[in-house]
Amino acid sequence: MADAKIIPLPVPPMPASNDFASFLQRRLAGDYEVDDFGFDAELTERVFLPAFRTLYRDWFRVEVSGAEHLPVDGGALIVANHSGTIAIDALMTQVAVHDSSGRFLRTLGADFVFRMPFLSEVARRGGTTRSAYLRRGNWWACGPRATRVLASPTRSATDCSDSAEADLSQLRCAPGCR
Repeated sequence: MADAKIIPLPVPPMPASNDFASFLQRRLAGDYEVDDFGFDAELTERVFLPAFRTLYRDWFRVEVSGAEHLPVDGGALIVANHSGTIAIDALMTQVAVHDSSGRFLRTLGADFVFRMPFLSEVARRGGTTRSAYLRRGNWWACGPRATRVLASPTRSATDCSDSAEADLSQLRCAPGCR
């Protein structure tokens, strides 16, 4: 073994860790931007979406169809249904829309989400806002049946016997949308 040579392996550059150190340093110094509703695009892009994407891809194995109908500009309202307190389906929809269009999907949360100390801040930073803030050309999603199902344990999430009617005359559909 005396003739064996140790050949040093090239050390790859580590811009990712330096980039993360810079990201962390800016966060700790308060050098980041949030919009009027508390949404933090950089935190969402760099922390939340990668974490959700792991669940999206490896746990739930989400398959998306129809993403070609998402409009490339302007505002949009994506209406979805979910049941339960933890809106994992809304998080998976955020990943699907972002990965399909490059745009952030802003979700609407029930008021109780914003009364919880830690959850309210995380929800705001990730793009969730109170449902009263429907404006500014952002993309939005809502699951209107979830709170009603929580409030009434005898009802199912698919019971739409008293669904509200909405005036959809101002909505525009993407090409191919019916």
